[in-house]
Amino acid sequence: MNHHQFCPNDWELWMKKMFLDPISTLLDETQFRLDLFETTNDIIVEVCTETFHIKEIWIKCEKDRLYIKMDPGSDQERARSVQFPFDLSNHLITAKYEQDWLEIFIDKNPSNESICNEIKIRRNPR
Repeated sequence: MNHHQFCPNDWELWMKKMFLDPISTLLDETQFRLDLFETTNDIIVEVCTETFHIKEIWIKCEKDRLYIKMDPGSDQERARSVQFPFDLSNHLITAKYEQDWLEIFIDKNPSNESICNEIKIRRNPR
């Protein structure tokens, strides 16, 4: 696998492996469920948060791993990480949180600069 850039063949094999991994299924049940989708330009990580009362979401990438924490530092903290088949450091990562759905967008096309970042989302009280 090429760990520096997105490769469709690596991606398909990785997706099969991830969804068949029993640990992934266990984390879906004990932490929170993750779904992954691919569009022409992005990889989308989708998280349903409707069963949680979340005040803050923290997202960070390091090399080929994406970390997601809900209510970091609290006694209700839930966390997951996803290891991708390519380095995320040069991929723009953005997030959107609406109506109990968190969507994390990872641009498939790498930049020439290191742009991997940390994102914090605070939920407005209803």
